[in-house]
Amino acid sequence: MNEVLANTGVVVFIIYALVSIAYQVNAYRAASVLRQLVTQSSGDLLAVLAELRAALGNFRKISENVTVVTEDVREVTSSVAELQQEVRTLYRVIKDTAGVEARADLAGLKAGIRTGVATLVKGIKEERSDDHERGT
Repeated sequence: MNEVLANTGVVVFIIYALVSIAYQVNAYRAASVLRQLVTQSSGDLLAVLAELRAALGNFRKISENVTVVTEDVREVTSSVAELQQEVRTLYRVIKDTAGVEARADLAGLKAGIRTGVATLVKGIKEERSDDHERGT
């Protein structure tokens, strides 16, 4: 029985050794492939990181430009609003002033036309009455 136990122990040890060796070989191959991957991609990663830094720098510049443009648009909008208010005020002043002057001018023109028409009618009546008195 000791012999069976010893033989079983030896067989188990041999199986364990074979599995352990196979595992170590596979681990070595995986480490080797991983090492190659890191070596090959490290150059690519550095290039990608450099491009990423450049892209972030460009993004910052664009963001700053957008901020400046936004501020300029706000200033222009504010100026346009102020100009609009001033134009409205000027329009009201002109409208009020021109309205008063136009009414005065219109009243004077109306009186002048009325007087002219009255004088014309009077002149025509006088001529007719002169013609009738002469017998023509």
